[in-house]
Amino acid sequence: MPIIRFDHSLKSKFFEAEGRWQRSLPKAPGQIGETIVSTVEHPPVGTSMVFEVDQRFADFLSTDGFPFEGA
Repeated sequence: MPIIRFDHSLKSKFFEAEGRWQRSLPKAPGQIGETIVSTVEHPPVGTSMVFEVDQRFADFLSTDGFPFEGA
């Protein structure tokens, strides 16, 4: 899972994007709710938030134009 870093001011936009991505994932037959994927928050570095995310979510963020960089 890649580790990404982005400005703290974008934290709410990050979680909004995560919700959109979760809703875009295919559901298994009989599944209720969202797919379980792990997003791990690491301690911030200066004014940057640091998260370990699913590669598919990192790809989604990139395609969506969310500004982040690899940590």
